[in-house]
Amino acid sequence: MYVTTRQAGEELGISPNSVKKLIAAGVLPTVQFRGVRATLPLSDVQTLAARRWISPSLVGVTELPVLRVDAAESVNEPDRVWIGYGAKLSAFELIEALRGWWKCDPERAIAAGFLPVTVSGFVVAVMAELSLAESQRFEVPGRAIEVRHRFSCQLSGHVIDLVAANHRLDSGQGRRMAARTRRLLGNRIASLSGGPIAYVREPEPDQSGGSA
Repeated sequence: MYVTTRQAGEELGISPNSVKKLIAAGVLPTVQFRGVRATLPLSDVQTLAARRWISPSLVGVTELPVLRVDAAESVNEPDRVWIGYGAKLSAFELIEALRGWWKCDPERAIAAGFLPVTVSGFVVAVMAELSLAESQRFEVPGRAIEVRHRFSCQLSGHVIDLVAANHRLDSGQGRRMAARTRRLLGNRIASLSGGPIAYVREPEPDQSGGSA
């Protein structure tokens, strides 16, 4: 049985447009098209709906920075040809496509030592060994001048098939980072932000001693 992107979004608790971003990113293995209309196997959608929600404590931190991106699109820039996430991009292409120029607090962005990358709330990549490479002032039309930051990093792992949880890991990383990457890839992180970087904190305990 196949469902529409609207029905898939209802099952996953996301918008139809967010489902389309996952399709465009190439992480869903079975998609049928009739013209521009896409449908997905209901069983695949149910598999994704059952994925674990990641909190900072599950990966050993109190605050988890998250980079939220769209599906990869080609760009005409001197140092990269893609921006965003694409399952078919090489590791080198992904690093360049993801590390961009971010408006963020650079110290908070690198404090955890790693950075999950999400498309529509699903972790599709993990970047590690982040360090601030350079900062630059950008003049944004209709806004004040913004300071944005560019980082050096390594790709710890990335998703090939989101439904089957098929991913690739960097064989050169340490055991702890490899374990964190496996725990993150393919699972979900709830994040809200007005920019590309969100900062997810552990829920405050309620008065009864449980979690809020």
